Amino acid sequence: MKVFYNGKIYRNDGSPAVDTAMVTDGGKIIVIGSDEEVLSEYVEADEKIDLGGQLVMPGFVDSHLHFLEYAYEKSFVDLSEARSLSEAMDMMRNKLPEAMKKKQPLRGTGFNHNYWEKAELPRREDLDKISLDVPVIIRRACHHITVCNTPALELSGLAGSNPDGVLREDEQNILEESLPPLSLEQVKELIQDAAQDVLSKGITEIQTDDLSVISSELYGSTILDAYAELDREGKLPIRVYEQCNLPSTERLGAFLDAGY
Repeated sequence: MKVFYNGKIYRNDGSPAVDTAMVTDGGKIIVIGSDEEVLSEYVEADEKIDLGGQLVMPGFVDSHLHFLEYAYEKSFVDLSEARSLSEAMDMMRNKLPEAMKKKQPLRGTGFNHNYWEKAELPRREDLDKISLDVPVIIRRACHHITVCNTPALELSGLAGSNPDGVLREDEQNILEESLPPLSLEQVKELIQDAAQDVLSKGITEIQTDDLSVISSELYGSTILDAYAELDREGKLPIRVYEQCNLPSTERLGAFLDAGY
């Protein structure tokens, strides 16, 4: 049981009254009142938190997002502040040891070459200078363009048709489908990290479409298992409503056959 006091709490009943304290038990609000009333009645509370005069708000609900895509891209190198090709390449190069240790592609996102000293798109040869062993992939801020090094192009089978390493629009989907799928533990780690991020912004509930957002290899079971395991382990700090995006009878049948 927790007591929160010295705050500003508006009742959701049309009343202009402002309370200053509340009590929660098991994550539910059970009492709202004045500091004097609450502190005197709940002397034995497990925890007492001084709100410092701050306003207490209900948790926010994000009613439309692709949470796992956000979580996945959040794990990429953020190139949004780069102001030159060399700066972007240095940012990627600094993360190469980490990618090699995890045996994963080195990925970056958010670059906008129009903000660079020389407004030219990176090319395959620029990313090849970072590594010829690890797939190196950077996505432009608009999400309509991705640039790859030679190993990434060879994985995708697009090297012949894209000698400069620049993929546009649906070609990016071919690349994504060619990459090794994330494991259950990797998906759980992504969800946990992103959940703490949105929770820090006051978001306590999300309504998300995740089921085929990264790769068809991850369609359904791995993603749903990740959420379910985190919930059972007490490691999912937000409420999640998953849109069951089942665009074909085959996927619907597989979804139902799996017992969902």
